[in-house]
Amino acid sequence: MNNNKKLRIPEKGHKNLRKGRFSYPGNYYFVTTIVHGKEKIFQKEECASIVIDAIRWMEKEGRVENIVAIVMPEHLHWVFVLKKGTLDSIMKTLKGFTARKINQILGRNGKLWQEQYYEHLIRKNENLLEIAKYCLNNSVRRGIVEEFHNYPYWICKYDV
Repeated sequence: MNNNKKLRIPEKGHKNLRKGRFSYPGNYYFVTTIVHGKEKIFQKEECASIVIDAIRWMEKEGRVENIVAIVMPEHLHWVFVLKKGTLDSIMKTLKGFTARKINQILGRNGKLWQEQYYEHLIRKNENLLEIAKYCLNNSVRRGIVEEFHNYPYWICKYDV
């Protein structure tokens, strides 16, 4: 019997982002997802509004509790409490619905979102308000507006 086992090094790539990913209802998540090819689709008001409306719908359906979301020209930052389902099911629903609606409006086909997304489980020792401010100030850091209140595509649970 040969006890020499080869060390298996995981392959690089976006599919490996999902390996080991668990989601727990009641926990806070910070998710970032990017438009395929980093195309600035969300500079169009109707496209950004579809994403904001879908995020609000997810809360209305009891799947999440929204903390903050900001739709940037080519990506989305979203912080929420997972209420029902899994993180993967939430993201598939959001991406699938918004892609169909936006592609229909723009008269196009194909991918809207990159397949992968970044997710961070927010721990008890992290400051949720600071994370919310980080998200909201993304439009300021990018030089789109001087004050985040002037950026139209965001929602926040807090009075900021």
